[in-house]
Amino acid sequence: MTPQEFIDRWQNNQRGERSAAQSFFNDLCELVGVLRPNDNSRMQFVYAFEEPVRLADGRKGFADVSCFGQFAAEFKKPGESLDDALTQLYRYVADLGYPPVLIVSDRLHIRIQTQFNGETPRRWEFSLAQLADFNNLAIVQAALRNPWSLRAQSSDPRFDTPSNMMFVPPAPAPTFDISTDLRKAKLFVERVVTALNGLVIGAPGPSSRGPSVSKQGRDAILSYPSYRYWGIQDDERSMHYLIKPLQEDIVAILIALASHVQAFQFDDNSQCFWLVGKETLKAHAEMWDMTCSVRALVKQMAVQLRAIGG
Repeated sequence: MTPQEFIDRWQNNQRGERSAAQSFFNDLCELVGVLRPNDNSRMQFVYAFEEPVRLADGRKGFADVSCFGQFAAEFKKPGESLDDALTQLYRYVADLGYPPVLIVSDRLHIRIQTQFNGETPRRWEFSLAQLADFNNLAIVQAALRNPWSLRAQSSDPRFDTPSNMMFVPPAPAPTFDISTDLRKAKLFVERVVTALNGLVIGAPGPSSRGPSVSKQGRDAILSYPSYRYWGIQDDERSMHYLIKPLQEDIVAILIALASHVQAFQFDDNSQCFWLVGKETLKAHAEMWDMTCSVRALVKQMAVQLRAIGG
């Protein structure tokens, strides 16, 4: 979304506060290239619309938008008081982790105010039309992406705009090829399963033999770190972000597992690599836990893939 597209969409929009607040904020996020509250389910407890709060008198309220400990936003209908909106936010901050940046808007104007400990509050305010200025977009982007960058650069009140602030236009949204993504993810699962099958790890115990692996299996296991490149596209807005965390967890465990396998020693009689050494039993138990975890994650990932692509 370009600044002019954003301005054209909202300059004559007279929808009510509640019906328009979320759409306005989502568009603002798209304009400056930051995640929207519903883009990442893992952040739902820290970054959300309509965050419930408890006021000092015991009553309940709702913050229009809150990113816990980072920023909070309150929206009004066009022409309503931004001072009232800011006063409303001040009543909520204790339940929102005392965010250092507060944002209020009537959709025709945006005000951003800081409340860093030990600093005099700083304020920027501009009209909807002034969002065509990249200097103003830089302030909005900083407030939503890195609120702490709005701390004072100088004690001189004349310098009310951070000197190092620069707007970075968001990259064009990628076009996702679902079938290609699914093939990559399925190939990742197949490679992991094949490599694990080459590793012989029985349940650890006093009478059990240590883990072993064939030369071919060892080569496959030590290539685990490269498996990250078989992943799906790295964008939180893709439908596949549901399985990316699983893939990342699998790779992290496999890399740790590979560090154990590197220490295996080759045995001429069996033509296999074996785990040996003083800490064999401990390492055996760790590797057993790792492989059990990986197999469970791979199974979960396979279920997700079937749900997405059939």
